Amino acid sequence: MCLPQWLKTLRIPLEKLTTSQRELCIRLDGIRANLERKPQETGWFTFTKRAQSQPVTRGLYIYGGVGQGKTMLMDAFYRQVDSTKTRLHFHEFMIRVQRHLHEMKGTTDGDMMALVARQVVGDVKLLCLDEFFVNHISDAMILKPLFERLFKMGIVVICTSNRPPDDLYLGGLNRDRFLPFIPLLKTQCDLFNLQAHDFRQQGNHIQPGTDIDRVYFVNPEDSDEQAFLAFKSCNSRQPIEADRLLKISELRSLKVPFCSGKEAYFRFSTLCGSGDSVDQGKKEVSLGTEAFVVLAKTFRSIWVSQVPQFDASNSTDGRLRSFMLLIDVLYEHNTRLVLSAKVPLLRLFGMVGVVKIAEEFQLKLTKVYLSTYDLSVKYGHQLDRDGFKQLGTSLGISDVQAGLLFDAMLLPSAETLAVERLWDICENHRLLMRGQECKTTHLYRFDVKDESAQENEFMCSRALSRLFHMSSAAYLQAHRTLSRED
Repeated sequence: MCLPQWLKTLRIPLEKLTTSQRELCIRLDGIRANLERKPQETGWFTFTKRAQSQPVTRGLYIYGGVGQGKTMLMDAFYRQVDSTKTRLHFHEFMIRVQRHLHEMKGTTDGDMMALVARQVVGDVKLLCLDEFFVNHISDAMILKPLFERLFKMGIVVICTSNRPPDDLYLGGLNRDRFLPFIPLLKTQCDLFNLQAHDFRQQGNHIQPGTDIDRVYFVNPEDSDEQAFLAFKSCNSRQPIEADRLLKISELRSLKVPFCSGKEAYFRFSTLCGSGDSVDQGKKEVSLGTEAFVVLAKTFRSIWVSQVPQFDASNSTDGRLRSFMLLIDVLYEHNTRLVLSAKVPLLRLFGMVGVVKIAEEFQLKLTKVYLSTYDLSVKYGHQLDRDGFKQLGTSLGISDVQAGLLFDAMLLPSAETLAVERLWDICENHRLLMRGQECKTTHLYRFDVKDESAQENEFMCSRALSRLFHMSSAAYLQAHRTLSRED
C-alpha cells in the first residue's frame, strides 16, 4: 500500500496509522491528484473533447467515532492540495450562510441561494467541512438547496462527521423535509467509514498539578470562588477587566464578565442559559454558535464556573445542547477550557454509555476480587472476548454490556486484554468518579458503538471524550504553542 508523501507532515509516526486510516489517505490523495490535474492540450477541438470525457471528481463524506483521526487526516490532505480551496468548521460555515441569507432577505433578483453559496465559499474547487452535524431546524431546512448550488458550481466537498448520512438530524423537527438532502449528498460524495482506535484516549487523563495547571475543579456547593481565585492567580501579572463589550456582529455585542489578556471568565448560565431557573426574575438564554465562535477567536482560554450536572437522557435540555456546542467550537480552535463543576468530570453527563457499564462492573469486580493476582489465578493474565464475557456473566453483567466494555478497554489492534490493564482501568474509573487524580493513564474509550444508545447519549459520550482530550498534556501543549504564536 503506497502512502502519499504528504503524510510525512503528520505529527504521529506513519507506522501507527491503522489500515482504515491508510486507506482513507489513499482515497484523499486520489482526490488531490484529480483536483490538481490540468489539461495537456489546449486546442479548441481537443479541449472540448477532453472536457466532455473528463470524469467528475466526487467528494468524500468521512464518518466514524470520536478520536479516529478524521480531522487530522483531512487537514493534512487540505494543506497539500494545490488548488483553490477553503476549509471551515461546519458550525462556522452555517453561521456565514445564515448571515448572508438574512442580509439578502427580501431580495428577489436571481437565485438567492446560489448567490449566498458563492458569497460564502467564493470561487473555489474544494470545500472541506469539519464536524458535519445538523441540530438546528433552520440549518436542516436549507441544506438541500444550498448543496445543490454548491455541487452545480462544480465544488468538490469533503466532510468529516461522527454520524453516517442516514443518521443526520435524527429526531429533529420536520425531519421528513430534511431527508431529501441525504440522497443528494450520496450522489455527489462517496462514503468512508473510518474505523480506527480513539487516539485521543491514550494518556488523556486529568493532569495533576497546581491550580494554574488545572482545567477542572469540583465544587459541590455550586460556588465559583475557587475557580475565580485560580483565574486571578493565573492572571496576577495583568489587570482584570470587568464587563468588556465584545462585538459579535453588526447588530449584537455581549458583555464579558471578567477578562485578562487572552483569558475570559464566565458563569455557565451566561454562556449556555439558565434553563428553568430564574435569576432575579430574568431567564438567561444561550449565547449561541456565532458568539461561541467569536469567543474562541478572541480568547485563548475560557473559564466557566457553576457547571451543573446533566442528564444525558434529557434531549429537551437546551443548556446541555448549548454546552456540547460550546465544547465543539472551543475544541475546533484548540482553546483551553477550564471548568468548575458540581460533580467530577466523569459524572458530568450522568451515568451514560460505557461509563454506566464500567461503574457497575468495577463495583462488582472489587467486591469479588481483592487484587490482580486473585483475578489472574482464575482467568489467566490475558482475557480474550469470550473470557471477558465469562467474567462479566459471573458478575451479573450481560454479554452485550460486557462486549461493549471489552471493546472500550482494548488497546489499538489488540485482541486480548491484560488483567493488569483491566484492573488499572477500574481503579482509575473509581478515582475519577470521586474527582481524584489517577496514578496511570489507562482508561476506556467513550465512543464504543452502542446500537441501543439514543442520539443524545451518543452526543454526550462524544462530548466527554473531547473534554478528556482537552485536559490532556498533548492538547494543552498545542494550546500553549498557539498562544505563544498569537
